[in-house]
Amino acid sequence: MTAGLAALPATKTNQGSALSNVARQTSAALGLAVLNALSTGQQAQLLADRSALLPAADAPPSDAEGIRRLYGHYRELAAQVLATSYANVFLVIAVITGAGALLALFLRKPGVEAAPGAAASMH
Repeated sequence: MTAGLAALPATKTNQGSALSNVARQTSAALGLAVLNALSTGQQAQLLADRSALLPAADAPPSDAEGIRRLYGHYRELAAQVLATSYANVFLVIAVITGAGALLALFLRKPGVEAAPGAAASMH
């Protein structure tokens, strides 16, 4: 972003800075919304998949001890699902960050390009 702002004339620096801030804030909000949607969708799927693993009962428990046991199973299951979904979202973030870092290695610095005759004169 700094190179983009440096390329602007001095009279347009304020507008360029404002546009840069708006783009940064908007992309951050959209990225967070996408990651939240990914996490929520995965939590719903994992909860549906893993709730089938709970012991089946013919009828819901009617005594207080049975309800407490069932609630304990639910809390443990919800905690496992939350941890798994966050771990998967962090993995997605790590892959995206790694790809961005890899692509950043190929960026060229402005003004570093050699003149066409410079390479011939070095030999």
